[in-house]
Amino acid sequence: MFVTATHGIEVAPIPRRLRAELTGGERLSGVHDRAPEGFLFVHGPEVMRGAVFGRGSIVDVAPTVLYASGLPVARDSDGNILAGIFSESFTSSHPVTVIRSYGARP
Repeated sequence: MFVTATHGIEVAPIPRRLRAELTGGERLSGVHDRAPEGFLFVHGPEVMRGAVFGRGSIVDVAPTVLYASGLPVARDSDGNILAGIFSESFTSSHPVTVIRSYGARP
């Protein structure tokens, strides 16, 4: 399962949550102020539990999903496979397959 968002979220600081509660404002649980630019959450039997893969890009999601699904990655596509999230047994038994292109976008 892959879940991604173009903006990150972090737990709202206690002072901001208290201020919202005390002033009758909307209940606040998370904020985007200092959160990362986005996130990718991946879960599955071949995903390393607790793996942190560092900085990636939104363009890395498609090649990673294709690879995880056993589909070829196009040479002309942007992005890279985030192979560090998968178990070593998966990556060693599932070599990357490639094709020239999936064709031009309409």
